Amino acid sequence: MSVAEGVLNPGRSAPRQASPQRVAGRFQQHVHHEECAMRRFLSTCLIAIALLGGSVALTGCVMVAPRPARVWVPGYWGGGHVWVGGHWRYR
Repeated sequence: MSVAEGVLNPGRSAPRQASPQRVAGRFQQHVHHEECAMRRFLSTCLIAIALLGGSVALTGCVMVAPRPARVWVPGYWGGGHVWVGGHWRYR
């Protein structure tokens, strides 16, 4: 270790050695086939749930309270030979 390294890295007494597991910046690990399949399955489920949730959120289902309906009642002859004119009636 040089003096310049000691000044720049005062907490380190020796330069860092590369571990045998670390090669080109990536850790080499043995991953079992079952773990890989489970990760793939869970990521597929997560994507499917996200797509389903997004489509449900974008459906635009709007509930509107029913309004009273108006019905046209045509004119008719009432009791005592009196004409009752047509009018709108709420149902």
